Amino acid sequence: MKNINRKITYNTQCNLNALNVSFVKKTTQNLKAIKVKLSSEYHDFLDVFDRAQLNKLLSHRFYDHKIKLINDSIFSCCWIYQMFSVKLLKVKKYLNENLSKKFITLSQTFYFSLILFILKANEDFWFCVNYWKLNVIFKRNKYSLSLIDEIIDKIINCKHLTRLNIISAFNKLWMHLDSKNYITFITALKAYKYKMLSFKLINKLIFFQQYMNDVLWDFLNDFCQVYLDDILIYNKTRKKHKDHIKLVLSWLREAEL
Repeated sequence: MKNINRKITYNTQCNLNALNVSFVKKTTQNLKAIKVKLSSEYHDFLDVFDRAQLNKLLSHRFYDHKIKLINDSIFSCCWIYQMFSVKLLKVKKYLNENLSKKFITLSQTFYFSLILFILKANEDFWFCVNYWKLNVIFKRNKYSLSLIDEIIDKIINCKHLTRLNIISAFNKLWMHLDSKNYITFITALKAYKYKMLSFKLINKLIFFQQYMNDVLWDFLNDFCQVYLDDILIYNKTRKKHKDHIKLVLSWLREAEL
């Protein structure tokens, strides 16, 4: 996941009076800096916007992601790719960072996926795990994503809109204890497995949508809509809108999001 911070601004250039949540590259923001940018009405929720919480996994719960395979299939191992010094250093840096965050741990399973690098626009390399073979033998989750047309229909007559975005959303959820070995990846050093939900798993979007819908269930189709890690709060009156923003923020705090 990219290291990004929230930049909170108040939009006074339109009739919607919307509190916009946008992204900027990583900076040395702290709670004091966030307090300056965030409207005083929401200072009781500074901890919800605290970037220091990004590297913390949630508590184990019912929503730990469990992998179910088709007919108990298992995928075969492959030879690791040859890598030169630049990529090997990137691998070591990635492992050190995620071991310190406790996002990954050593694995001793006999099946694993390979790692690869994707060249980014800035010519840097993005560390990835190739779960193609694993995704082929997954049982697909049939839960549906929110429909954009339905969301638009709900907000069409509203004058006040607020969009919140959950940073590093997929890193917030654990893998089920019975499924961690399935997402083992091999490097030239050792084999490791993720503790949290991996972004490259085929069911991850559907699973996270289901989780977010359950977290904000009491508000859905009333004054709130969720599409993956984006939360849209909408109202016709300003007073109700402020109250509903605080209500959603309080539920996000309770869910450790």
